[in-house]
Amino acid sequence: KTTNYDLPSKDSNFNGIRYTGSAPDIGAYEHDGSYYWIPGRLEKNASTPVPKNNAKDVPLNANLMFLKAYQTKKHEIWIGSDPRELKKIKVIDHPNENVISLPQLNSGVTYYWRVDAVNESGTVKGNIWSFTTKD
Repeated sequence: KTTNYDLPSKDSNFNGIRYTGSAPDIGAYEHDGSYYWIPGRLEKNASTPVPKNNAKDVPLNANLMFLKAYQTKKHEIWIGSDPRELKKIKVIDHPNENVISLPQLNSGVTYYWRVDAVNESGTVKGNIWSFTTKD
C-alpha cells in the first residue's frame, strides 16, 4: 500500500539541489558538472590529480580534475606533450569548478599538465603530472 511517506516530497523532488539533467546522479560526480568533490587537505598548491599521476590507458575523452589549492583566487591549467613546453588552456576563477574538458587528445601519447594557484601573494607553480592515453 502506498502511503504519504512514499509520495514525492520536497526532498525526493530534489528541490534546491544543483544537478545536470532530470535528476541528480549517484555519487560525488555529477555527469557534465563543473565540480568533482575530491577529499583531502587543501595545500598551498593544487593536488590529487585525476587522472592520477603517471596513469596509463587514459580514454581520449577524459577530463582533468584536481583538489584546489588553499585560499586561492584562481587556478591556471597548463598541458602539453613536452613538460618543458606546456600551454595554458584554462583559467578557473570560480571556487566550485575543478573539471577541465580537454581539446582532442591523440592515442598513445604521454601528456604533462600542471595547475598553478594564483593568490594575493602571487602564483604558486604546481607540480607537473602526467598521463598516457590509450593506444
